[in-house]
Amino acid sequence: MDRNQKSKWLLAVSVVVMLSIYGYRFFPHREKPPAAPPPTERQLARFKQFKEQSEHGDVDSQLRLAWMYEHGRGVKADASEAARLYGIAVTRLRASADRGVPEAQMKLGEMYQEGYGVGRDLSEAGDLYRKAANGGNADAQNNLALMYNAGVGVPMDYVEAYKWYTLAAANGNPEAAGSRSMMARHMKPEQISLGQKRADEFTAKEASRKNQ
Repeated sequence: MDRNQKSKWLLAVSVVVMLSIYGYRFFPHREKPPAAPPPTERQLARFKQFKEQSEHGDVDSQLRLAWMYEHGRGVKADASEAARLYGIAVTRLRASADRGVPEAQMKLGEMYQEGYGVGRDLSEAGDLYRKAANGGNADAQNNLALMYNAGVGVPMDYVEAYKWYTLAAANGNPEAAGSRSMMARHMKPEQISLGQKRADEFTAKEASRKNQ
């Protein structure tokens, strides 16, 4: 057996050994997706609720219903119906976001972050979160802080993250203060001071704008 034949033989043996130990986990395309469990009474009730509300134009219910169709939770999975509902929701949210509605900008940002009904685009998500954050949406402020904290969709910037965590906490987001405290352990005192200064300047500017 020459060197080339020996290498091929060893590779074949390795593959057989891996398959005998791990099954087909190395080839997920060969696995059948797990069947969705039978719907619970709670899922059926929520499906009925979301369906009724979505028919009356409630965007949040349309998104929840689309997710249920996509994942087969409370209803038989139906990709085409999920896509239809996502499309309706995206169109409505985009129209509201373009009018400057922070809640719509926030929700649309989440869809771009997760890839629900649209192509996943972290940069677009960051832009939408920023618009909503500037409009005072606490959840968008927290999400934008998380992105700056981790350097996802935006350049990593602890000072800017500190600013948005501070604003989100002040506006009632329940997670922002804890996230800020964890991040602050890795910051220099002057970075914390600058982040707080930016938050104070933002708050003062908003107060001045509202009083005009």
